[in-house]
Amino acid sequence: MSGFTLTRRTLFLAFVAVGVLSGLLVGSLGSALAAEGRTPKTPTKQSSLIVVVDELSSPQPLLLAAWQVQHTQVGALEWTPLYPTPLDNGTGYAQPHAEVRLTATTSEAIGLLAPVAQASVSFDEIFVVDRIAVNAISTLAGAPLTLGSTAGQPQAALQEQVQLVQNLCAASWQTEQLDAWVALAPQHLQSSASVFELITRWDGWAQDGFGLDCSHPWANGN
Repeated sequence: MSGFTLTRRTLFLAFVAVGVLSGLLVGSLGSALAAEGRTPKTPTKQSSLIVVVDELSSPQPLLLAAWQVQHTQVGALEWTPLYPTPLDNGTGYAQPHAEVRLTATTSEAIGLLAPVAQASVSFDEIFVVDRIAVNAISTLAGAPLTLGSTAGQPQAALQEQVQLVQNLCAASWQTEQLDAWVALAPQHLQSSASVFELITRWDGWAQDGFGLDCSHPWANGN
């Protein structure tokens, strides 16, 4: 594909190396290698859980945000906040509260987090990023942002996170920015998605011109 300074094969092997050495990408390496050469199909309705913490290096990272993202079609994303929750949800995480911390960044541990468990949502994959990753990614989007405290000011934090999502969706992404995303793993970005899937998604997204159509059904009362 034009615009890449590295071939897809090279990028594939680079991701494999990162996954093997760090244990970051927990998808089956054997399945990823077997899948090389064919493009996996994205489910019509795929659900991702995006979790933001203060420091991934911490033994008990502080939870800053949790969002469910529904992929309704290629480039169309529906964002729903699980933590903090909007004011329409009443009390709980809509008001100042005690800090929420992760005991681990495994799928099982994240699924047991109170904000996630109480939302009763299902998800196909998990992405965990920390403040450094958020700052780096938002800088790539042209609008640097460092997330503040969620426990102390949940509604201000929610507004800040919505602005971050809008900036990411409106950004003019470039094919060569994949390097910067790769550099964040595994210290500041972790994922349960398979190695090959991440590469092919970026490739497909690039072919579609990096277009994103982001919506917030919760904010519209839908």
